[in-house]
Amino acid sequence: MKVIFVSDVAGSGQAGDIKEVKNGFARNFLLPKQLAVPATHDHLQRLDTIRKTGDNQRIKEQTEINALIENLTNITVNLSARTGPTGKFYGAVTSSHISEKLSSLIERQFDRRSIQLDQSIQEPGLYEVQLRFSYGISAALRVVVDAEGQEGSVETALAEKEEEKASLTDSQEVPDESTEESTATQEAPDESTEESTATQEAPDESTEESTATQEAPESEQGEESSI
Repeated sequence: MKVIFVSDVAGSGQAGDIKEVKNGFARNFLLPKQLAVPATHDHLQRLDTIRKTGDNQRIKEQTEINALIENLTNITVNLSARTGPTGKFYGAVTSSHISEKLSSLIERQFDRRSIQLDQSIQEPGLYEVQLRFSYGISAALRVVVDAEGQEGSVETALAEKEEEKASLTDSQEVPDESTEESTATQEAPDESTEESTATQEAPDESTEESTATQEAPESEQGEESSI
């Protein structure tokens, strides 16, 4: 059956597309959900309107997704589960658990298919879960899973680790006062050395007088000779 898509259908078509689809797919899914209409002459006359409506719908959906992502940056999904003797959960935490909790936080239904978990969560910890939406939009969600009865322990441990790291960084950046004093002592000139050097450079007054006496002409001897 040839149909005109009036809404975007992932993997099948976008609003305004004219495609040949299987009869069962059209009659059991597309037409009942008003995602497409038969490609009749009357519907073809409305093709431009259908496409413009589809464009506006896509803009609206992208705006809603971006607003949701902005809201998610301030959200942490906190979960807890029972652990066994080894510290692992008896039952794994899945995308269904995350979507259920997230839906209650944002007060709207969140599609669990948008949550991308490479594997289920088996033990307590902090996890960065990837979210994928339509139109190639993606985001990250902060998920903290505690052992049942120890809620908040994971975040407390993380906060302590951050404080320890910050303290270590500060101690490395602050210079050692004893080292600074030692360096200043080495750089400061020794006053006694300066005085000694000045003494060596200053001419001896007695030496200067002696030299002047030797260089002056013996005026007395000249006077005796003239007599």
